Amino acid sequence: STRKESSAASDVYKRQDPHSLTHNFIPDILFDRNHQLWIATWKGINRYNAEKDNFEPLSLHSDKVPDLLIEKISDLNEDSQGNILVGSFTGFGVYNPKTLSFKHFPHDSKNSKSLSSSRVSFVYEDKQKSVWVGTYHGLNRFDQKTGTFEQFWHDPAKPHSLSHNEVQSILEDNNGNLWIGTDKGLSLIHI
Repeated sequence: STRKESSAASDVYKRQDPHSLTHNFIPDILFDRNHQLWIATWKGINRYNAEKDNFEPLSLHSDKVPDLLIEKISDLNEDSQGNILVGSFTGFGVYNPKTLSFKHFPHDSKNSKSLSSSRVSFVYEDKQKSVWVGTYHGLNRFDQKTGTFEQFWHDPAKPHSLSHNEVQSILEDNNGNLWIGTDKGLSLIHI
């Protein structure tokens, strides 16, 4: 058999080029409803500009922690309002591409209604428009009106709790159930 070579560039990160990707580690890619391509990297988010055939880095700064630049992006998703949901190793964020605004929601150990961990692995909006944030220490349902979180944990005394606190994936089935993939198995949440 013959091997076909890709005509696509395999390395578009060029350290000296401000219009290349900001990093070569790409944990996620999102193609939104406006046909915009978003690339999650270890050095932030890049938006592909098709007209100019280049990448435009987004400079996301925390609105809660002065001087905190949001990097190490782990997951991207789009909500029903066209916002970009951002999972990172410094928390969860919501980027509004229309207003170019960014709201950051880090973990706060003094607040039980905050995100359960700042290391976010997965973000997802279900059919009821609830936003779910999987972290390395629990699952969270985000209340967009109040900016607070309901936390879900593994509890060995409760057989119907999460199978493990390290959440890796979230998927909704046709019946409205959430399937939660963790480091120690699969959990099912009836919503």
